[in-house]
Amino acid sequence: MQKRTSLEATEGRGPKVAQTATSPLAGKVFSKDGTAIAFDQIGNGPPVILVDGALCYRRMGQSGQLAELLAQHFTVFTYDRRGRGASGDTAPYAVEREVEDNRSAPR
Repeated sequence: MQKRTSLEATEGRGPKVAQTATSPLAGKVFSKDGTAIAFDQIGNGPPVILVDGALCYRRMGQSGQLAELLAQHFTVFTYDRRGRGASGDTAPYAVEREVEDNRSAPR
């Protein structure tokens, strides 16, 4: 699911890697309580995290379309909230854990 293209080194700098705007890098991070949180990363630039609504996951909601637009200027992260899509869930549910999940985003 990862499609990257290499750019040639210029002006004595090391090689660069550019990510195409339509092919996200998929991965998982682990929240403070050990729950696996699935995410996609797309674009280059300052980071932006998009959070879908309660009944969506990252490949179903509106975040995907918005991520593609923002990827021209930002590194955009979309993720599956715990208990949705490819993310895990750890009982008992608590909204505070979802806040902690946002702090688990790759940097």
